[in-house]
Amino acid sequence: MENNTFIKEFLTSLLGTGETEVAFSLYDGVKVSEITYTRFLKDILHCAGYLSGQGFRGKHVALAAPNSYEWVVFFFGILASGNVAVPLNYALPANILAKQMEQADTTVVCCSDEGAKALKLAAPQMQYISINDRIPHNGFGLGDVYCTDSNETILMLSTSGTTGESKLTEFTDGGLREAVFLSSSEFSAGFNGLSIRKYYLCLPLFHAGGLMTVLAVIRLRLILCMGRGIAHIFDDIAVFNPDITSMVPAVMEVAVKLLKRTSTPEQRAKILGTRMKMISTGSASISAENCVYLMSLGLRLSVFYGMTESGGVGTSCVLDESHIGTIGKPYGKISCRVEDNELMLSGPSLMKGYYKDSAGTAAVIKNGWLKTGDLVRYDDDGYFYITGRKKNVIILSNGENVNPEEIEKILNTSDDILECMVYSDKKGILADIYTENKKSAAAFIKKYNEQVPMYRQIYKVNYFSMPLEKTGIGKIKRKENEYAQ
Repeated sequence: MENNTFIKEFLTSLLGTGETEVAFSLYDGVKVSEITYTRFLKDILHCAGYLSGQGFRGKHVALAAPNSYEWVVFFFGILASGNVAVPLNYALPANILAKQMEQADTTVVCCSDEGAKALKLAAPQMQYISINDRIPHNGFGLGDVYCTDSNETILMLSTSGTTGESKLTEFTDGGLREAVFLSSSEFSAGFNGLSIRKYYLCLPLFHAGGLMTVLAVIRLRLILCMGRGIAHIFDDIAVFNPDITSMVPAVMEVAVKLLKRTSTPEQRAKILGTRMKMISTGSASISAENCVYLMSLGLRLSVFYGMTESGGVGTSCVLDESHIGTIGKPYGKISCRVEDNELMLSGPSLMKGYYKDSAGTAAVIKNGWLKTGDLVRYDDDGYFYITGRKKNVIILSNGENVNPEEIEKILNTSDDILECMVYSDKKGILADIYTENKKSAAAFIKKYNEQVPMYRQIYKVNYFSMPLEKTGIGKIKRKENEYAQ
């Protein structure tokens, strides 16, 4: 069965752009260059033609490279040539990437020249394509774009694996279309009167949140600004001077702490530029104090909640002071319900399932409802609030249950605690803390312990002078709890 499915529709829509309409703004640390939507479409078709000419059709093609314009081109090229795209976290050790590629049954890897060196040693049986090479044009046009059945798998995404091994989620052509439509519709609804033209990307493209956001930005015809990566976020924002960006809470907390050290608009412009109107965030909530602070600067804050398994979509809202800390409400065709305090999601963007793992799929999707693993409450207005992660709950010897996220929120109110992670061993509650002022951080911990019941006190703190270990999207990687029972 062939029809005008997602990828064909998406690429055809790019024909409606003007010859000079800018799609990408790129910064390499020296200069800013721009690429139009017309050029973007041509590059995608060249890439698809190259892959098709190499005989790749129906293959699982891994994409393991840093964020770049070429990454986006290859992503669309893989789909347009009738293959399954498998974005992977390029920063993982080569042996782990090799294992994930084997798990996904990939035979072809698109990567950067630098990344290929280690990968070829770990997985010599793979075919390698450099995304940095010049792609020849072989006459491949829109009419040659592969059209698939809407129920056929075209994308596999790896879960973030904050507490364990990642899994591979499968998305159909129809599921991806729904996820992109939902993302772009809700994203633009948050603009509501704002003049938004330039979006700065600091989320990784191999993650559902980053990928769906980029697809939404392209669908909305915004300018996608891409810089040098997470280590240069604030320097690159100052160069691009965008209207909007998305940040994971850990990065936003750092931004707030940097902003609080400034005293003039000129100093703040070096962190967020002069045109920033809106910041969206997801994955976890940020402190009420920091939300209020950012809004006091005239910034609009939107929150998004979703999982890889839900296609990155779920709940959303623009924050106001009466609903600080919320993850919003379900939108579009997404439905929510709560069972045993756990949030459940349902909608057309849900994954087809975990690849070659029917038991794992059955454990999280029941009768069309996805078990998120997140514990929530909701208020009289219908807004949801995350209270903890089901698998992270610390069960103490006295039978008390402690959500480590609740303690982390308190610790993060200290300007001297830059990052923290709370967990347990058989003696009680511990915390790993990244700080540049250990004395002040220790004083904050002491004050915290004096104000809470003994079972919620932190009996041991490990101090670090470097940021804590992160997952690919920037979440702090959790340690397993040794339940103190």
